[in-house]
Amino acid sequence: MEDERFPCVIVGAGKMGLLHGALANRHELLEVVGMVDSSFQSRMVAKGIGLKIPVFKNIDSAIGATGRGLAIICTPPNSHHPIIKKFLERNWAIFVEKPLTMRDEDSRELVDISSRGGAYTQVGFQLRFNPVISFIKEEMAEGSTWQGTPKKIDLEILSPQFIGVRNSSIGLKRGGIEWDLLPHVIDLSNHITGAKKIGDIEIIDADMSSWTYVKTKVLSRGIECNLIADWACSEVRKVELKGAIEFTGGEIIKFDSDRVWKDGSNEQLFHRRFGENPYFEVADQEYSTQMEHLARSVLGSTRAPAADFEAGLLVDEMIEGMVR
Repeated sequence: MEDERFPCVIVGAGKMGLLHGALANRHELLEVVGMVDSSFQSRMVAKGIGLKIPVFKNIDSAIGATGRGLAIICTPPNSHHPIIKKFLERNWAIFVEKPLTMRDEDSRELVDISSRGGAYTQVGFQLRFNPVISFIKEEMAEGSTWQGTPKKIDLEILSPQFIGVRNSSIGLKRGGIEWDLLPHVIDLSNHITGAKKIGDIEIIDADMSSWTYVKTKVLSRGIECNLIADWACSEVRKVELKGAIEFTGGEIIKFDSDRVWKDGSNEQLFHRRFGENPYFEVADQEYSTQMEHLARSVLGSTRAPAADFEAGLLVDEMIEGMVR
């Protein structure tokens, strides 16, 4: 199989579609063979970055011309369900930008269809591929020297994007903070704790009083998780991850997008710039590693650490539970 290049179709040629399309097109195992987008400007940008491929006006035309392959779906969240369903019914592999959908019943239907057909599925929670998160997961899986087991996890996703913006309708076009930043921090807590289904979760509290800020507390497999998503944070200049894990032995391990250290002594345990691609920005590392995993997984059977549709459903169920 690795002698073949697996055909890919990009659905939605906005920022994320062009990013994933460029990464897929450069991978030796993948070949971008088409794009679905009605925007003339997006098509011109795609050609400008080297995606000289057929552009289809609708999904049926792309499926008919390609037969079967990998659909990389980067359209607005409220459009995901019918697009994914159409590809799944033809047994395509699916990568979709988060969230899976914006209604847990829609996500549940997609999980059911994909499980019956055995299609490869992945949701774009790229923070799972952050080198810091990979280090933490490996340490916890291999019998860490950290004292005890996790009892509390604090996680924050901070962005300066909407500082000073008063018009909430701008954010709502992307689904609001509930469906933009919040899914990332929820999925990350599930990934770290190992939560797989809604029965693993108890929602304790959720504060959504501001359109730019969400704070919630959940019990994830018995671990207290305090989660914050902030769209208008003046403390950062770009999207940043901050976190801390408190263990039953009293030790606290802190981390951000770049490094891991012990609270109190400030002893550094890991820094991503000492690993592969030290000059990459952290987002470049996450997205390129995610694409490498996607390419090899579609041709094989590997799933972890990627989020499949069941992981996406769990996030959607949790958000709907918080909103209610």
